[in-house]
Amino acid sequence: MNKKITRAVLYLFLLGILLLMDAFLWQVIVVDKLYVAWNHNLFDNFIPPFVLSSTVHIADKTKPMDYYIAPKFVVYGIWLSMISISLLLPWFITNRLLKYSTKHKRKN
Repeated sequence: MNKKITRAVLYLFLLGILLLMDAFLWQVIVVDKLYVAWNHNLFDNFIPPFVLSSTVHIADKTKPMDYYIAPKFVVYGIWLSMISISLLLPWFITNRLLKYSTKHKRKN
């Protein structure tokens, strides 16, 4: 198989796995600890904006359904860090594996 196609397939495979792991970790670590969201869908909570401008009316009082516990920049900073790692780690692993396999083929 072509080296570029192999690299792309391997990168996308690893990227998919890491993004699923990120979404799960986000749900476990961040949701309801750094912000509260009324929907607890795994993928809805991982895709910005995290806090929607929805409200609920209870006994003539308007109460937000979603709100930040931690500052907004902290939540987005953690999310950006997780996404950055998920984009760079598969690239690094893919390059290392292909370099190793190329060196190993040359020796044989």
